[in-house]
Amino acid sequence: MTHQPAVAFGATVAGRPDALADVDTVLGLFINTLPVITAPAPQQRAADWLQALQRENAAAAEHAHTPLADIQRWARGAGGALFDTLVVFENYPVDETVRDADPRALALSDVRSIEATDFALTLVIESGTELTIDYGYDTARVDAHQVETWHRAFACALDALARTPDALLGTLSIADDAARAALARAQDTARTWPHAQRQPLHLQFAAAAQATPDATALEYADADGAVQRATYRELDLNTTRVAAALRRRGVRPDTPVALCVERSFDMVTALVGVLKAGAAYLPVDPDYPAERIAYLLRDARPAVAITQAHLREQVEAALGDDATTQLLTVADLLADEAGEANGANGANGANEATADTDIDDARLAYLIYTSGSTGKPKGAGNSHGALANRIAWMQHAYRLTRDDVVLHKTPFGFDVSVWEFVWPLAIGAKLAIAAPGDHRDPARLAAAIHAHGVTVLHFVPSMLAAFAAYLDDFSAAAQCDSVRLIVASGEALAPELVAKVARLMPNATLVNLYGPTEAAIDVSHWTCGPDDASAVAVPIGHPIANLQLHVLDAAWQPVPAGATGELYLAGAGLARGYLGRPGLTAERFVPDPFVPGARMYRTGDLARRRADGALDYLGRVDTQVKLRGQRIEPGEIEALLRTAPGVHDAVVIVRDEQLIGYVARGDAASLDRAALLDSLRAQLPAYMVPSQLIELDALPVTPNGKCDRHALPAPVREAAAAVELATDTERALAAIWQRVLHVDAIGRDDDFFLLGGHSLLATQAHAQANLHWGLALPLRTLFDTRTLARCADAIDAACAAQGETDAASAIDALLGELETQ
Repeated sequence: MTHQPAVAFGATVAGRPDALADVDTVLGLFINTLPVITAPAPQQRAADWLQALQRENAAAAEHAHTPLADIQRWARGAGGALFDTLVVFENYPVDETVRDADPRALALSDVRSIEATDFALTLVIESGTELTIDYGYDTARVDAHQVETWHRAFACALDALARTPDALLGTLSIADDAARAALARAQDTARTWPHAQRQPLHLQFAAAAQATPDATALEYADADGAVQRATYRELDLNTTRVAAALRRRGVRPDTPVALCVERSFDMVTALVGVLKAGAAYLPVDPDYPAERIAYLLRDARPAVAITQAHLREQVEAALGDDATTQLLTVADLLADEAGEANGANGANGANEATADTDIDDARLAYLIYTSGSTGKPKGAGNSHGALANRIAWMQHAYRLTRDDVVLHKTPFGFDVSVWEFVWPLAIGAKLAIAAPGDHRDPARLAAAIHAHGVTVLHFVPSMLAAFAAYLDDFSAAAQCDSVRLIVASGEALAPELVAKVARLMPNATLVNLYGPTEAAIDVSHWTCGPDDASAVAVPIGHPIANLQLHVLDAAWQPVPAGATGELYLAGAGLARGYLGRPGLTAERFVPDPFVPGARMYRTGDLARRRADGALDYLGRVDTQVKLRGQRIEPGEIEALLRTAPGVHDAVVIVRDEQLIGYVARGDAASLDRAALLDSLRAQLPAYMVPSQLIELDALPVTPNGKCDRHALPAPVREAAAAVELATDTERALAAIWQRVLHVDAIGRDDDFFLLGGHSLLATQAHAQANLHWGLALPLRTLFDTRTLARCADAIDAACAAQGETDAASAIDALLGELETQ
């Protein structure tokens, strides 16, 4: 029910030691509560476990008089309660005492005791000719449906223990026949798509281009507001040329082709061209550190790396002496001539690039790297078949039309970007492309939505919160009147955010999707309604078509609704595995016990099924975290820290929405934390670099020798000699930073990001600054200036320029009036 290897509950005891003479004649209440801890192993015989539990319970009897408060103090110091469930076994029921009383005495019937406890759940068990269980529960923490679910599971477990005492615990199920039938109904997601929707996405794009060649496929507004457009005919021709050029260079199905490009027409042209060539595209974000880019290229060994002219030197340096990867720009590929056979119009090139219409569904479509717990990222490869199923489901669920405009703003190393690219292009809709960096600037996003008439877009919930705050603070919601669908995914969606979005954009439907990189983008869906705005949590919902979401215990047995288990994915959406990691692939992609020959993906996520079949996300079974929509394995950061000179051990956790690193220095006198952070920045994406490193003599450990993460000290900003603020602008800006960063004092040379700031806090601080001074500075101003003094200078310069503009406008207006007189 809890998916924990061990559980603790309280059990009441008489509290009268047998060694005390005539203890049974002593008046008074001696009842005590003792903790019972048990760790049933899946490979343990049921009878053996029950006997061991009985022996442990008997051995604990000599401590029956020990106060629970003392036990708790010894176990946890000043910590919380040891358990929140109490079991009371009544072997002298009151009704039997009344029944056996003198028949001449006053007769009482239906005598029951009602006791109040501080526990979330209390079980009172009475034995007789039948076992009676009374459940008492705190309605603030437990609802009636949960209790009913637990009772059915408990009854099922008791029945299995009684009937099959020699069975292994892992083979016993707590799901009865009714629960299993309900689970089967929840997994019935089979759907057959029309032939056209089962085709690889590049063929669906080709069909859309043939149907509406003159429709706008791509739209992009540069920093000056100039809008560029490309029709479906133009995009089809350019992507066909790219595909033909790639094939002439030996690119074949399952061949990775790296794309190191900025968000632009080039990005879309290269991506679709790679798919047309039958290959798999590998996104390599040019904003990554050089060492990260070099690792991705070494590990994936792409046949070709595609970049842009201004990024060529950066990619050349990352490739180093690797002669196996050809480096080309998008312009190179478009200018490439196949010779007389292809002709100037590229018609034969089109035939060459699209001839393989029967490409196997199992061939790779894209390869995306995710954080790895062993210290190195791993590449998850997803197939054409899985992607086609995902897009077919999305079209069935949300019905994109040729009049829709989808905004592509997600960094393309994040798998959500996949549907941003291929869904609109497969339908014949318009794809609007946000400028590089605009995905983290609410003001620029709102302007882009308004300029392009965007109808569909995606947000990570934390960025959606920042965007909604901007719309609220600047009364800018009218800029988003065109939006009809907002897709949220990447992290938990808060009910209060659902309410805020509904208030600001009442015409938009908000949906919550969930899925790991090891599947084709998303595997579950939930459409938010009014009830979600006041719920405890927003669910991740139901499985998409042709996928199954199993909530299983440690022995891969299904758990009923209301019980916690690990989430496993099965069906049409699974990735093929990890590139070049057969061992890790076998560990995470396991045999499906419900479908012979099929596989399941072990997500590592904890989930619980609701009564309506929808799933709640409950956290992780390991230390993996999601921070601002990015999946992070702390182990990857820890592994890099442990290789640094003087570092004996390291652990990384998330605290207050920030990554905090703890380093044990071992024999070293002290550590250069600034150098450690610089080293991490050279190897990791910015979102994986801890906001702060805390130096310890040694990491705290639990009794079994593991790091006690709960005992790690809270980060405290070290006092530094703050340089006194010099201007009114600096003082006003410092007040804004203090509110956003929750720090007491800021000096003019303090760096926003070294104070604990990150992209979302930067969004808040920058929006407040723009509001305070009535400016429209882009968010990159804060990223470029970083320190309070430089940022204040930028604000002063913008205010001065705005004043000059206002004065010039006033003079022009006055001259205009004079001319008309």
